[in-house]
Amino acid sequence: MQHRPATMRGLRGATALALMFALALPTLARAEIGPPSEAAASEPEQKQSTPTQSKKKTRDQRRREAAAPSESEAPPPTTTRSPTRSSSSTARSKQAAVQPVSETPPPPTRNTKPTKITPPPAPTPAPAVATKQAPTPAPLAASQQMALQQPVGTVRPGTKGAANSARPTGPAPLPTVAPAPPPVAAPVAVASGPVAPATPEYILKVTPLAASNAAVFRRPGALWVVVDQPTAAAAFEIGGPKKAQMQAPKRTALGAATAFRVDLPEGLVPTVTKTGLTWTVTLTPHDDPNPVSPDPRVVMFDNKARLQIEAPRGSTPVTLNDPDTGDTLLVVPMPIESKGYDGGREYAEFELIPAAHGVVVRPISDTVGVTTGTDVVAIDAPGGLKLSSVPNLKSPTQQVSSALNAEMGPVRVFDMSGWRGTGPKRQLVLRRRELEQQATSRKEPVQRLPTYLELARLHLTYAYGPETLGYLTLAVQAEPGIEASPEFRQLRGAAYALTGNIDGTRDDLGLPPVYDPTDLSLFRGYALARNDRWDDAYRAFHSGLPLLAAYPDELFRPLALTAIDAATRQGDTGMAKTLLSKLEERESLRRPTQAAASYFRGQVLANEGDAQGASVMFRAAALSRDQWFRSRGELALVEQGLAAGTMETAEALPRLEKLRLAWRGDDLEIRVLTLLGQQRVAAGQPEDGLSALKIAAAITNETPKGEEIKQSMTRIFDDLFEANGADKLTPLRALAIFQDYRDLSPQVAKQDAVIERLADRMVQIDLLDQAADLLAKQVAIKTEAADKARLGARIAGIRLNDSKPDLAIQALDQSNGDKLAPELTGERRLLRARAMSKLGKTDEATALIKDDTSSAADQLRVDIAWQARRWKAASDALARLAGPPPADGGRIDDNKARLVLNRAVALALAEDQNALQQLRQVWWPFMRDSKDGELFQVLTRSAAEGGLDLETIRAQVAEIDMFKGFLAAYRKPPGGA
Repeated sequence: MQHRPATMRGLRGATALALMFALALPTLARAEIGPPSEAAASEPEQKQSTPTQSKKKTRDQRRREAAAPSESEAPPPTTTRSPTRSSSSTARSKQAAVQPVSETPPPPTRNTKPTKITPPPAPTPAPAVATKQAPTPAPLAASQQMALQQPVGTVRPGTKGAANSARPTGPAPLPTVAPAPPPVAAPVAVASGPVAPATPEYILKVTPLAASNAAVFRRPGALWVVVDQPTAAAAFEIGGPKKAQMQAPKRTALGAATAFRVDLPEGLVPTVTKTGLTWTVTLTPHDDPNPVSPDPRVVMFDNKARLQIEAPRGSTPVTLNDPDTGDTLLVVPMPIESKGYDGGREYAEFELIPAAHGVVVRPISDTVGVTTGTDVVAIDAPGGLKLSSVPNLKSPTQQVSSALNAEMGPVRVFDMSGWRGTGPKRQLVLRRRELEQQATSRKEPVQRLPTYLELARLHLTYAYGPETLGYLTLAVQAEPGIEASPEFRQLRGAAYALTGNIDGTRDDLGLPPVYDPTDLSLFRGYALARNDRWDDAYRAFHSGLPLLAAYPDELFRPLALTAIDAATRQGDTGMAKTLLSKLEERESLRRPTQAAASYFRGQVLANEGDAQGASVMFRAAALSRDQWFRSRGELALVEQGLAAGTMETAEALPRLEKLRLAWRGDDLEIRVLTLLGQQRVAAGQPEDGLSALKIAAAITNETPKGEEIKQSMTRIFDDLFEANGADKLTPLRALAIFQDYRDLSPQVAKQDAVIERLADRMVQIDLLDQAADLLAKQVAIKTEAADKARLGARIAGIRLNDSKPDLAIQALDQSNGDKLAPELTGERRLLRARAMSKLGKTDEATALIKDDTSSAADQLRVDIAWQARRWKAASDALARLAGPPPADGGRIDDNKARLVLNRAVALALAEDQNALQQLRQVWWPFMRDSKDGELFQVLTRSAAEGGLDLETIRAQVAEIDMFKGFLAAYRKPPGGA
């Protein structure tokens, strides 16, 4: 991975520049690029010394160290090691960026104590990249040379072939870079394109309120300037001798970015510079515009072609609609140190638009997309780009350049062997103690920097991520400017990855990664896997896989096991088998990884369809002492048995309950809880099942896995309350489940139907009060008048059945509405009259229904009059209910016979003998054969014939309740029988 020079921002003048020259010095010497330093020429033996030899001090060294003043011991690292599940982030200093100085970062080597320090010679100057002459950097002080004598950079091994063997492995000659100016000095402008003539015609200035990237490109008759800052945060100024001839720009808001369009006269070419926050576009006549631009290269990933343009730290692509041509453009604003792409190439599916600054793509196919990585802009499509002259590569770890990089191989960033040495692990403590003593002996903080960096590298080789971060934090405290170095950020990003800190890894290494055949991809993959992004993790591991074999055991084990896990999840048995073989080849790792190997071999066999062989491997893992893989093996056995139908839920549940307590804290716990919840539901324990799933959803909140679990819970809830699954539960149990998980059914209509169905079930088992309370809550949230009135009538009917007329009236009052249907209005009027009569308000109740001629109203009149002992009114209402006798002289039913009998009682109590005798004459022929015929005959006798006395007749009064049939309907579901 190559890094282009970045802008100098905020470091301390010439000291910072000298500091970064020292960073690249060892690489330059080894690569024989530029004149060797005096120290390198006079002491070649020291550069080739082994780690053991480097510890021997010369007489001059001991004399200098004895004369150097000492300081109190350096503080220990501030970061402590986190447990397995932890993904905590280490605090990081936010300092100004530093100009990286190497085209390709220098190769890392094990730190040796220099015995002689001489200032570096001036590097061979590269072509000027600034509009102002950069001053010669000041010589390095001895303490500053010591601070960065230890490189943090990149080593790229030579590729195969005789031609490549002569290729230097170090970086290209360093460009001349101006140091950051002091606060009072004028800022230095860095040019992105060709140097502008002295007499520009127009000068355009865009000044955002914060640091920004920009893109500048021409379209027919127009110039576009795009900055990655919102509209309100960018000011546009037009200057130059002809500024009066240019109209104000058209400003377009593009979300978090802003585009400016100005009319561009023919023959003018833009040149881009930047001073502070201000981007300056100088328009001058220029016959042959030729900005330096990177060559795009074709890269194969998963046998699919994509195009990559090397460009550091590009912004998120911006979609711009060109109103002049109707084209849709994908624009990538870039920092000032990046170059404009002036290729103007057109491919089958897209076109690269020439740009003075940034990258501009015009998609021809709708499937073409643009993404930005740490150092590249990638153009691709879901099925790969249709590009010519691309070989059919089988391995995604190969990449091909269309012109220059036909045999580019994996690039090693970290020299783990050199940093680690060959000593046993117990030497870590001794080496750490020795280096910490060196740090405490340094007077100036910057003198401690190389020691802190070596300590960080040393701990990284042992996979001690938190400790590595601690020493890097001390390094930043010693020299804040080091934090902006790409090599430092690579080291810190790897440490963040080992702790599972996805945010820190993203900031320093970039996520998700574009294809990147370096060992940085291994650490990206590890961080992604620790955060359950297995698809991205698999792609990242695949990019850097060839470099993993050279890693020491302590690093190889976690990275390899995680890569195997990612491969088995993706069904890549070949990758998994290869890594498992590499584990077995390392004798020191055979026993520690035996349980893991058994489990993953089971996964490989399962992917290949060998269920029996997989079961044997899973069982071996489940019987091991490794708690994690023992739990994973047991879970795999349960999953396999349930899927094959060889294990019943009754057997699976106790095993899953044990697994729930055996492991906490990662994807394994989520899988156990999810399966446990599903099996509990299957066993008729929906509340317990939903509880387990709720815990799993809370752990994975706001992740794709969390959304999947919530959807599973919603399906279970719908099966219970929409598919009548809750009918198997008691109403109160069903109500408890509904109230706990009602958020799973966000649709109001569905919730209303479920609640009313639950209320109906409560009424059926005589839980009238609870049912009415449940429905009353629905009335409070209803907005439609008709819905409120309907529910209010139902609540009033339930309250009247529960002998609570006052609450019935309250329910009707709370659900009043205008413009109701006549049927609903009449129903509510009858309920109110009934409630008022029960409260002793006879006249008000009678007045409410005086104009109602319905049968239900007459039934209510009978009850009201009977309760008030108004026998004449009761008799009249009963006469209307009974109607006339059958015209054909046929038999009457029992219901009509009871109405005639009740009227006889009312007339007898009213002592209306005439009416009573008329009733007998009319109805006796029909009542004779009814079951109430004998009682009717006795009631209608005259006093002379020995009729009943009043006490006997009053006994019949208590049995009269004509309206109870109307109220009985409220004990049934609406529309039920």
